[in-house]
Amino acid sequence: MNPVNINRTLEVEWRNAHWIIDVTVLSIGNNGIGPYEYWGQKCYDRGVDYAEDWAIRRVMDAEGNPVPIDDALDVAEEMYLDETLMDHIQNKLDEYVHDMGEEADEKK
Repeated sequence: MNPVNINRTLEVEWRNAHWIIDVTVLSIGNNGIGPYEYWGQKCYDRGVDYAEDWAIRRVMDAEGNPVPIDDALDVAEEMYLDETLMDHIQNKLDEYVHDMGEEADEKK
């Protein structure tokens, strides 16, 4: 786990409405196993980076107007309970984190 603070704005469809949410990635994980040996050959599995821990920071309507804080807390709580939406957000964040890692590798 690598602690980070990456802010992303995502547009999502949820409950037949368009929402804009600000999300913060709090940590990045990696599913690689590192160095290993296979039939005498030394190898290294770099794995793939992914958003390990993240949180919804702000909820906005389709026009980008912030939802009032009392309503936003309720909306965010309901969003967290929607597994389909959470999977969609996770996939978007994983894709972004993975692309960030590839860009960093290209600069090396």
